[in-house]
Amino acid sequence: MARVHLKQPNELTAEAKAAYEKLEAAGKVTNMKLVMLQDYGIYKAFMGWYDAWESLKRRLAYVRQRFLHTRFLRRTAAFSARCSSLAI
Repeated sequence: MARVHLKQPNELTAEAKAAYEKLEAAGKVTNMKLVMLQDYGIYKAFMGWYDAWESLKRRLAYVRQRFLHTRFLRRTAAFSARCSSLAI
């Protein structure tokens, strides 16, 4: 089985070291993230997935909100039209 020689945190580049310290402060250092920090570009691409996912969730929430609001307005308008056509 191949082994990956991991750099120590003090041997990482400045960006990778800052990311490592941030992970360590949050208690989220995993072996996978530590391996990816060996090349900061790979780590940045991996962590970019989380930003993309959050952006997608916000966008879908907005679309859902607009859809439900439009549906509510249509139902309200239809109800108002039915009520106004009744002779009371």
